Amino acid sequence: MEKIDRDDILLKIYEGQKKMQNQIEEIQEKISVIPEIQEKISVIPEMQKEIRKISKTVAKIEVEHGEKLQALFDAFTMHSEKLKTHEKRMNIFDRKLEKHNDEIYYLKSKVRGL
Repeated sequence: MEKIDRDDILLKIYEGQKKMQNQIEEIQEKISVIPEIQEKISVIPEMQKEIRKISKTVAKIEVEHGEKLQALFDAFTMHSEKLKTHEKRMNIFDRKLEKHNDEIYYLKSKVRGL
């Protein structure tokens, strides 16, 4: 059997204790952050409420502006249709005016020719 050296055993125990002490310190450092994390987590419900409130406001704005834009597009369409109607009428009047100009020219030429 191997001879057990008392000093080796004590050295191994000391090293083990030192290693455990280092691990305990690391754990304590990690634990010390927990209250800060809990504080940050406690803000999350309030943030969620604010996000919901903002989302509702944005949705409301989208609906209202959508309705207003639709009304503007409808008015634009009606305006375009009126312009087309007026353009057709103007074309008719232009043709009549040209016809009248031709008739007046013809009549003047007949009067001068007599």
